[in-house]
Amino acid sequence: MSSNLDIQKIVQHRLSKGQFFEENTDKSQIYLHHTAGNGNAEGVARFWNSNDSQIATAFVIGENGTIVQCFSSKHWAWHLGIDSQDFVTRGLPYKNLNKLSVGIEVCNWGMLKEKNGKFYNYVKGEVNASYVTTLETAYKGYKHWYKYTDAQIESLRQLVVYLCETYNIPKTY
Repeated sequence: MSSNLDIQKIVQHRLSKGQFFEENTDKSQIYLHHTAGNGNAEGVARFWNSNDSQIATAFVIGENGTIVQCFSSKHWAWHLGIDSQDFVTRGLPYKNLNKLSVGIEVCNWGMLKEKNGKFYNYVKGEVNASYVTTLETAYKGYKHWYKYTDAQIESLRQLVVYLCETYNIPKTY
């Protein structure tokens, strides 16, 4: 499967020095996240640049499918929210998975709550029902989720295939 990714269309919004780690690391995994926010990928990058947490991903995909690159995928930032103690409690040797992976954020509100036939995101903003998908079986305690757009899914597919080819990451789970 070819990625068909036109890398010239990736919007560069480089984070400031110190917002990520400029250390080249081998990549063996890709992690997908959703932003739990609106659909503006460049807004996500601006937010990351406004604090010094070093929490970010190399790529953000906006609601319209635009791919924003915040730093080279060879580099890394904190994006998994796990630490060495998480490994210890599971009896596993510690690996800094943030370094070994490429993180991709997809702009999306994520889980939604239903109340009186209306849907709300976690900040209590009402979501139009046309943007809601309902699962047969709850995932993480939620049946209602904000839909990903077709443009996001296609951009994500192209980017993941490209990264798998670039870093020789198997396309199987």
